[in-house]
Amino acid sequence: MKQLLEFLPIILFFVVYKLSGSTIELFGWSYTLDGIYSATIAIMLSYPIVLIIDTVLRKKVDKKLFWTAVVVIALGALTLGFHSAAFIQWKPTLVNWVLALGIVVPKLFGKRSWIKLAMGGQLELTSKTWARLEWTWVVYLFSVGLLNLVVAYQFSEAFWVDYKLYSAVGFSIIIVVITSFIVMPDLKQNNREENQ
Repeated sequence: MKQLLEFLPIILFFVVYKLSGSTIELFGWSYTLDGIYSATIAIMLSYPIVLIIDTVLRKKVDKKLFWTAVVVIALGALTLGFHSAAFIQWKPTLVNWVLALGIVVPKLFGKRSWIKLAMGGQLELTSKTWARLEWTWVVYLFSVGLLNLVVAYQFSEAFWVDYKLYSAVGFSIIIVVITSFIVMPDLKQNNREENQ
């Protein structure tokens, strides 16, 4: 449910972009959708709504979602203010790289990363498995962020919008599968110990 909720702003961004040139009417007011700028407004409005819904459902504020909303609103405001898509195109990269730093920096100071804080109560893993999982996520987050910039600067805006939607879904599935393979041996070992 949470993953679906987090994908809604990206889907809305995609749909509004694809409807560029269309005119919508709400309460007697009409607005012609203007490509990346209308899509940016849609994503800026949708993230706070998703954050509120998620907070009500979980009864606590998800820090990752909160900071993603802050980044979207800030970069969206810059996109609209400077009339440049480059700012909103940097959003996936900044979010992914900040999350990667959220794993690396705590490790440098002997603290628990956000990934351990998020999953630690649900999973009992060896320290070696935690390390593999964390470094896998760091490489994944850095690579996805870098790939976003390559697509944003080497391809058309329309291609980037398509890429943003499909890569968000595809890369999420890939990292879930990789994470499962990393943690599975420890989970099987824990099950065997419990059944003895």
